[in-house]
Amino acid sequence: LIGVVGPLAMPLPTSPGRPVFRVVHPMLGRIAYVMAVVQCFSGASRLNYGDPHTADIIRHVTVIGVTMAVTAAVVMEYVSRRCNVKVTKCQTAEEVLSKISWSEVRLHDAGNDPWVVIEGKVYAIPKFIEKHPGGPEVLKQKAGCDATEAFNKIRHSMAARAKLAGFYLGDVEDVRMDSAISLTEEIATAMVALDLDNVAILIRKAQNAVPESLLFAFSNLLNNLCKYKPFLPPSLLSLEDDEQHLFSESSILAAPSHIVSIFESSPPKHATLAFTDIQSSTQLWEACPNGMAIGLSKHNDIIREAIRSCEGYEVKTIGDAFMVCFQSAANALKFALDVQVDLTRATWPETLLEHPLCQEVPSLTFKGLTWAGPRVRIGLHKGDVEPQANPVTGRLDFFGNTVNKAARVEGI
Repeated sequence: LIGVVGPLAMPLPTSPGRPVFRVVHPMLGRIAYVMAVVQCFSGASRLNYGDPHTADIIRHVTVIGVTMAVTAAVVMEYVSRRCNVKVTKCQTAEEVLSKISWSEVRLHDAGNDPWVVIEGKVYAIPKFIEKHPGGPEVLKQKAGCDATEAFNKIRHSMAARAKLAGFYLGDVEDVRMDSAISLTEEIATAMVALDLDNVAILIRKAQNAVPESLLFAFSNLLNNLCKYKPFLPPSLLSLEDDEQHLFSESSILAAPSHIVSIFESSPPKHATLAFTDIQSSTQLWEACPNGMAIGLSKHNDIIREAIRSCEGYEVKTIGDAFMVCFQSAANALKFALDVQVDLTRATWPETLLEHPLCQEVPSLTFKGLTWAGPRVRIGLHKGDVEPQANPVTGRLDFFGNTVNKAARVEGI
């Protein structure tokens, strides 16, 4: 009786009592099954098989058992039709349990039949969206998307997760890793080329294929590039594709080719390292970005010309800072002096010279200027170094106490 009547009382997926029923009903079903088996064995042991009426009893019990089985099958079919949230007449069991594509999920956005994806599973939530404790707008924003991160942030209870199971449709197709990597590479390439319109298109295309946190980072970077692009020098915006490579010879190989070959064929174990950095460059960028864009290009040209003339090896650049290696301490010192003199003699944008950190300072001892333009700190130190080739760029890099001391001298 419990087995037949129980499914008829099964609550709908939206019912508050469904999580409790999912636990209690199977328990009652098992108890009823055990009681029925015990009763059957007990009755069978008491039958008198010599009695002519025993055959009639067995026949009647068989008919009743078959009738109950058919009734239970009909009831369960009724229950399955009653409790399914979204099953069309064209769907088979295999289709319901099969993978659901992302393209199909995206069709079910904030319309009449919204779906969400949580931890790789697809849920249809049209009957629950208006009853959501956090309001319908929360679910509408995530409809047709992956809501795993937002769902886990709230730390939903076990009862909420059990209720969610009632809306389950199937598993979403696994996002192919190579597709995500390919889209990320396309976005990064477009950003390097400063093709911001294409970047925006690719970011929209990458939704649901690339992690949300990475898309958020790309979006922030795109916004920053849109703000700073007007202040970038025309020479940077007009570069050809082969000149935009991060490690192009025009931007890194500042030393003459024979100096580069000497350093890379026989890396020095004892050298003088120089570190340079523009003083308060962050403040200058915020105060006069247009002037700094032009000024930074001039600053880089001056330093690279000094590296060439003093036979130095440009190790790397970090923002507006340079790391340079010299085999001779005298060449390193000459490099530092030449840079300071050339920076003072250079012609700087008026917007920079008007800033207190870049104002012209007349000399008190001789005719001319003590300083003009951005102030550049330069630190030198000589000692033993450990040269290593960078696995990405192929350029030499240097490590050890000498490197640390030179960097600390520059920071004074």
